[in-house]
Amino acid sequence: MTGDDIIHCFALQNWNRETLRGYATTARSFWTFLETSGLAHDIVKKIPHVKDARGVPHPVPERVLIAAYRKANAQEIIMLRLGAECGLRRDEIAQVHSRDIIDDLLGKSLIVHGKGKKERVRASRAAKRGR
Repeated sequence: MTGDDIIHCFALQNWNRETLRGYATTARSFWTFLETSGLAHDIVKKIPHVKDARGVPHPVPERVLIAAYRKANAQEIIMLRLGAECGLRRDEIAQVHSRDIIDDLLGKSLIVHGKGKKERVRASRAAKRGR
């Protein structure tokens, strides 16, 4: 098997970008292992690096959000607002704790614990409006 064989196999598939990226990464890891074990050579260089697809936001329609607010209790309203107004992902919402609310120059902000253990700070809406 050659690197060209792998590229040809990938080209025959009707995969979306993330699927192709996953297969290319897996193949690269596998062939790197074989090369470092002395069982293969010069194949990994041919396997392309596939850039990750940029995520496109899919905001919830306003009518759906309003209906959710009407059915939600106080805690659920906070969770809905964190997603709809602050752009937090569901896993980030699940990790929110009162100790993550901090005072800053504009008022209050929230430390968001995101993907890959990355943290970011989101200013409160009141701070954004200048209150």
